[in-house]
Amino acid sequence: MNDVVRLSIFSFIRTIVVIFILFYTNLPTLLKLVLAWPIADVLEFCQPNHGIFSHSKYNFYNSKNMCKHKFYHIYDKISDTITITLIIYYIYSNNLVNSKDLSIILFFYIYRIIGTIIYFLIRNRKVFIFFPDINSLLVLIIFTLKYFYKDYTDLLNFKYRYLVIILLLLFKFCQEIMLHGN
Repeated sequence: MNDVVRLSIFSFIRTIVVIFILFYTNLPTLLKLVLAWPIADVLEFCQPNHGIFSHSKYNFYNSKNMCKHKFYHIYDKISDTITITLIIYYIYSNNLVNSKDLSIILFFYIYRIIGTIIYFLIRNRKVFIFFPDINSLLVLIIFTLKYFYKDYTDLLNFKYRYLVIILLLLFKFCQEIMLHGN
C-alpha cells in the first residue's frame, strides 16, 4: 500500500472519529472539543518526523520525510478544514455560543479558508504564516472560559479579551512560522 492510500485512510478515519466524538458521545462539550483535535491529528499523522511520533520506531508510511511531500499538505489542509467545519457545525447546530462568539469563530474560519484556497492555487505553505489556524485554539479558549468563568458572556466583553486575543495570535503566528516557514 502506498503512502497516498495510507494517508487517505488515516484522513477518513480522522473524520469518522471527529464525527463520533462530537455527535455520538455524551461527553461534556468542552471535553468533546478537547478530544476532537488531538485524537484526530494522532490518527491521521502517525508517522515519524511529525507530532508525537517524531522520535518513534513506528512508521506507517514508506517515506521517512512524509511531511515534506506536497500531497501530505493537501490532505492535511483538507482534513483540517473538514474537522473545523464539523466542529463549527456542531457548535452552531447545538446553539452552544452566542452570536458574538459565533461571529468571531466564523470570521477566523473564513479567513483560514481564504488562506487554504490561496495555498491550493500557489502551493506554497508559507501562505499559512499569514492565514494561521486560529479556530482550533479559539474554540477551546471560548469553551474553557465559559466553563471556568460563570459570568462569561462573550469574548468581546471578557475582561482579559485583549490579552487572550494577543497571546492567541502571537502563539499561532509563531507556530505557523515553525510549521511552514522552512
